[in-house]
Amino acid sequence: MPSNRKAAKTLGSCRVIHLYGDIDEKSGREIINRLINLDNKSDKDILLTIDSPGGEVDVLVSIYQIIRLLRCEVATLALANANSAAGVLLACGKPGKRMVMPESVVMLH
Repeated sequence: MPSNRKAAKTLGSCRVIHLYGDIDEKSGREIINRLINLDNKSDKDILLTIDSPGGEVDVLVSIYQIIRLLRCEVATLALANANSAAGVLLACGKPGKRMVMPESVVMLH
């Protein structure tokens, strides 16, 4: 999934998880549950779209650990913002499957 065209085509898939807003306990729990459920159904790639100012580091670590345990690969796509913890989450995607839209802002501090 290295090209933006392939990512755009995949956005309509049911194997897409959207992260909008802060990374907090609620959003983290939803993302982890979706990741596990999708992994149980198939070993096809999961696309995680990100538009987030960041959030809680402990929740980020939990999501990262789950991604590492999955059978399937996780591709990541920054739509607008991937700041702080969200930038780290963007980097958790499989090498070659990490994408950033041209006008997106990615910030680590």
